[in-house]
Amino acid sequence: MSKELPPISAVELHQSIERGDPVVLLDVRYTPGKSDGFDRYLSAHLPGAIYVDLPTQLSNPNISGKGNSPLPVASDFQKHARHWGLHENSRVVVYDDTNGAPAARAWWVLRWAGLKHVQILDGGLNAWKSRGLPVVTEAVSPPSSGALQVQEGRLPSLGVDEILDFSRSGVLLDARLASAYSDPLNPASGHIPGAKSLPASMVLDAQGSLKPANEIRALAKSLGVEKGVPVAAYCGGGVSAALLVYAFAQAGLSAQLYPGSWSEWITDNSRPIER
Repeated sequence: MSKELPPISAVELHQSIERGDPVVLLDVRYTPGKSDGFDRYLSAHLPGAIYVDLPTQLSNPNISGKGNSPLPVASDFQKHARHWGLHENSRVVVYDDTNGAPAARAWWVLRWAGLKHVQILDGGLNAWKSRGLPVVTEAVSPPSSGALQVQEGRLPSLGVDEILDFSRSGVLLDARLASAYSDPLNPASGHIPGAKSLPASMVLDAQGSLKPANEIRALAKSLGVEKGVPVAAYCGGGVSAALLVYAFAQAGLSAQLYPGSWSEWITDNSRPIER
C-alpha cells in the first residue's frame, strides 16, 4: 500500500476551507440497523458537505449472500462519485458522527476506486463541533458533476474463499467487539478460525481521534504483526474493519480488507467457526 495522507484536524480543515482551497467534503452517517442517516445529516453538518449513504452508495444493495455491505459495483460507484463532483485529482475529506468506521469505509472505497487525495477528519463531526466551528442544516447539492474514471482494486481485498488459507499464513484480525468474537454466555458469538481479536475502538483515543502511530504499531506487535507478515481484517459487515486498515496504514503497516466479513462467512454452514 502506498503512503496514505494523514488525518486532518478540525482546525486544519477549517483553515483550509477559509483559504478557499478546493476540497470535496463527504458526510457519511451510518449505524447498523438504523436508517436515520440523512435525518442526522440535516440536523447538523459541515458547510458544503455532501451526504453519502453507505448502504446504497459505498456498498452493493442488490446482491445477497455476500455480507451486509459488499463492495459496490464499479460502474455504480462511478455514477455516485461523479454526482458528488469527483475527478481523478479531487481532494476529498470524509467524516462521520460516530466512531470513525463509516468514514474509514468511505476512505477505503474511494482509495480502492483510484482516488489518491483522501483524508479523514480526525474525530469526525464531534471534533468539529467541540471547536465551535460552524455547522449548517440544509442539504447540499454538488456544484457540478465530476468525471472520475473508477479504477477498482487500487487497495487490496480478500474474498471468502481466500480467508482460511490466509489465517494459516498471516494475521487475520477481527474488528468486532470482544463479546462478538468469543463469549461463553452468547451462543451467537464466534470467529473465523485463526482470527485474533482487535476491536476497532482500540485504535482510537477517548476523544475518538486516531491514536499515535507508535501505539498502533505496539498493538499490532502484540498480536504477532511483524515486518513481512501479511495482515487482513474483517468485522461484521466490512465497515469497522476498514478503520483497522486505515489505522494500520497510518502506522506504516499494510492490511487487506475482507469486505464480506462475518456476515458473509456465516451464510454457509460448511464454513468452520471457532468459539
